[in-house]
Amino acid sequence: MKKIIWIVIAAALLIGLTGCDATTTSQSELRAVLESLVLADSTIAINGLEDGSPRPAEYDVEGGLAKAADTLPYNFRTIRFGRRFMAQPEREVELTIAPDEQSAEALVMTTVSGVFFVVTIDTVNHVPVDTVIKPFVQTTRQKLRLEKFRATSNPRRNWRVTALTPILGATANNLIAIGQVSITGSNVNITLSNPVADSLLNIWFERADLPVLGPRQIFGVTMTVTNPDPFIYAPGELATVHYGINPQVLKFRRILSDPENDDTFTGRFTTANQGARMRTLFLDVIDLRSIFNTEAPFDATFWAIPYRVRTRP
Repeated sequence: MKKIIWIVIAAALLIGLTGCDATTTSQSELRAVLESLVLADSTIAINGLEDGSPRPAEYDVEGGLAKAADTLPYNFRTIRFGRRFMAQPEREVELTIAPDEQSAEALVMTTVSGVFFVVTIDTVNHVPVDTVIKPFVQTTRQKLRLEKFRATSNPRRNWRVTALTPILGATANNLIAIGQVSITGSNVNITLSNPVADSLLNIWFERADLPVLGPRQIFGVTMTVTNPDPFIYAPGELATVHYGINPQVLKFRRILSDPENDDTFTGRFTTANQGARMRTLFLDVIDLRSIFNTEAPFDATFWAIPYRVRTRP
């Protein structure tokens, strides 16, 4: 009988010790699982901002559009420009897990290095006559919310990303800031503002209820910009709208105009027939020094907004 009692006590102690170790391992494992889910999520991708090579001011990979913006006071007909990422993005994830371990918030910080091409074209012979290549480092910030929705033996299957904020991005030492963005169209009315630094990271899009932009529909964009040291050309910035999975797939770039030179840019864009998956729209502002001053560094800032394109009702 005593032997049986000692066996039971020993088993209980072993279970207790194992349980303590499992609790410690569980917290570490949970962080690793949540970080892997965040890094694998499509909502953090920024490939759609990349042009891949020098491009006309406005272009469309799918449709072959390549026209100049003749409403601007400078001549983009002679200029080709664009970003190319030269390395895979480096990402850091800061996790905040709720005490009950039923939800978590992740701050994702992405750094990517690249080059910005500016090519001058001879409009008579239609050949490049000068090329300037400017290296840059671009950083972004975004938040994701994760929630536990079931309990199985595989913790990776128990969590999912349920909400996300827009992405804030900028090159190093950039002084230009986007103040507000509005997107309007059929059943769409989105207005976002960033009155205080990073306040946009407190605006959440529920993943199950993202804005839906119908295919082949026209949407209007209004964007306000502040620039403490504008370039001598008016306006001193180039504001564009980008969409793309990557530079070769469904990529477009459209220019927004500021005819009043009051730092309010407006324009329109049309979505492609992209399926119902989540997509990202980039609102991008480039300091014109980056294009027209060969000695100036590449300076730009952007917001990225999630949306879906639904092909069927």
